[in-house]
Amino acid sequence: MLFISLGPAAAQDPIRVQTDEVLVPTVVFDKELYAKLGTQEPHHRDSYTRLVAKNSKLWNDVPVKNLTVKDFHLFEDGLEQKIASVRFEPPAFRVVQDNLGRHPEIVGSGGGLWAYPDLPRTDLSVWLAWPHYVLAYVPSKSPPGSCHHIQVNVPRANLIVWTRSEYCNTPHPASDPLNGTEFGNTLEAAARAGTSTGIDLKLTLATFVDQPDSARVYLSASFPRESLHYEIRDRTLYATIGSLLLVYNEDGALVARYSDFACCDYGNSQESGNSAKESPASSPAEIPALLPNRYEAQVSLAPGKYLIRAVISDGLHFGVQQAPLRIEGAEPGKLAVTGLVLARRVRRLPADRTDERVAGSYTPLVSKGVEFIPTANTEFFREDTLFAYFEINNPAIAGQPPARIFANLRILDSSSGSPADTFAPVDTATYATPGNPVIAVGRGLALSHLAPGAYRLQVQATDATGRNTEWRSMDFTVTAAAPLQLDADTQRGKKEAILPPDPH
Repeated sequence: MLFISLGPAAAQDPIRVQTDEVLVPTVVFDKELYAKLGTQEPHHRDSYTRLVAKNSKLWNDVPVKNLTVKDFHLFEDGLEQKIASVRFEPPAFRVVQDNLGRHPEIVGSGGGLWAYPDLPRTDLSVWLAWPHYVLAYVPSKSPPGSCHHIQVNVPRANLIVWTRSEYCNTPHPASDPLNGTEFGNTLEAAARAGTSTGIDLKLTLATFVDQPDSARVYLSASFPRESLHYEIRDRTLYATIGSLLLVYNEDGALVARYSDFACCDYGNSQESGNSAKESPASSPAEIPALLPNRYEAQVSLAPGKYLIRAVISDGLHFGVQQAPLRIEGAEPGKLAVTGLVLARRVRRLPADRTDERVAGSYTPLVSKGVEFIPTANTEFFREDTLFAYFEINNPAIAGQPPARIFANLRILDSSSGSPADTFAPVDTATYATPGNPVIAVGRGLALSHLAPGAYRLQVQATDATGRNTEWRSMDFTVTAAAPLQLDADTQRGKKEAILPPDPH
């Protein structure tokens, strides 16, 4: 069985410069235990899956957690630095269960979310997250733009140490960690070229305006995992997977940029016997599960007209897409539908947790305890349920009680513009939160009665005083082809549906 750990993913967090300190994420784990887990056969009585089934916290024994400042030696450009502090942090990784199955997610170095293919429920062999240390030191002064090599050693037997290998002295925010790096420059060149080479990237944007001077813009991207380049060396995945988002105003000037890194810079891995040859234990069927196929990010922008250009790359191939974006500021006292996203994945959040996937500035789209994950692929099968999420701004009128709000939904035939399906008005009282003017609404819509073709979902809000909003629209298509079959263990029965489809 191939065992490839996401442990180093924790060390993929960028080397950061905060005030006068450099922060270096570092993973340290027990080499013998890691090697033992990595060489087990799938049906061996001591296979990793069986061991974890007996002890779900087994991974706690693999990372080394008792190290202090005295145990580390950190070098910048070959010169040892004085480590100011060391702290231990949990992994930026989780396994998420939704209506379609169970898949891993990891927080990228720029704060976005990288999602991976669904796994069989019985598969516990690959996704093992490692907590990591963060080493802080005060660097010597260096010219802006200069890059520095980092090496971290722990002089103890039987330990493996992984760190990022380089940081550059460039003035950029934490949301743009690839700025000034070699990989970042490659992404910029691909964005300027504007042409995809080898990666079929799908992109969708959604805007939610609840402030007069700013909006939350959600980006959702999907791409075939099979198109990503990778190597396997000594049972470890080596790849260079990242993203770049460029925002231009209507004059063509660059006004914002965001980047992210998913995988996998192990830098100066302190490990004996590291071989560059591909491991004979690697299996083509197992490799794709270790490569992402979706990316989500959230940015904040002021009202205006923009062009958004996004790039996903593995270092050799590029997926490039762009989309126009118009943001209108929220008008005080005006009823409005703001933002509309389509989703095929939803998941119910625990009653005491509504922010499980919050990463940095990413705020999940949650309605009545159910999270809606925007999809970039708006082609649905007739057997699918289309999930829609939107928000209604219902500003209070001074001296008056809040008016009762209803949401109207309809599906139009894109070619003729005639109604293909209508729904009863939705009373949003059960969606509203006292004291919050924003009403988050999520619905599930059945598609089985629609003929294959192109459609448009529209949403409008009305109230008892006669106020109504413009219709918000999102296009999608329906195909008669049977849904792609996942592993049987990932399927959820219809009776387990998180949201039942609305009646027609």
